[in-house]
Amino acid sequence: MTATLTTTEDDLYGRLKDVWDAPGPSAGVALVYQNVGVADGVAPPNEGTVSWARASVQTSLSRQTAFGHSTRRYENTGVLSVQIFTPVGVGLKQAKTLAEIVLAGFRGHRTTNGVIFRDMDLVDVGSDGKWYQLNVLVNFEVDEIA
Repeated sequence: MTATLTTTEDDLYGRLKDVWDAPGPSAGVALVYQNVGVADGVAPPNEGTVSWARASVQTSLSRQTAFGHSTRRYENTGVLSVQIFTPVGVGLKQAKTLAEIVLAGFRGHRTTNGVIFRDMDLVDVGSDGKWYQLNVLVNFEVDEIA
């Protein structure tokens, strides 16, 4: 299977939404998507009392891996970043629980368009003002025929 950059982003955000919206600890936690706003029109809290998360996709490399007269194959790679924000003083356990949900939802998964999820990282950003921040980075790759 092959994917464009648009279908790749659709696959990434679609998978994240499925994982995040499943019954469990992430239910009811607002998830903001890159350049879209907040799911269900709820603004992210700014008073530091309610947990929320922000997702973005960064493509990092598009390498040509096959040459042909009519088609060429490109291997695209990038990172899905999920920033988790929880209230300082009470949020470390919840942040790690939410991070584990994201990790489990992408480990060993491959989308129907061929997006493969590889290495995953947790980055403990720490506290800043009213928020504790933990980032989940999910590396992906996908082939594109052009």
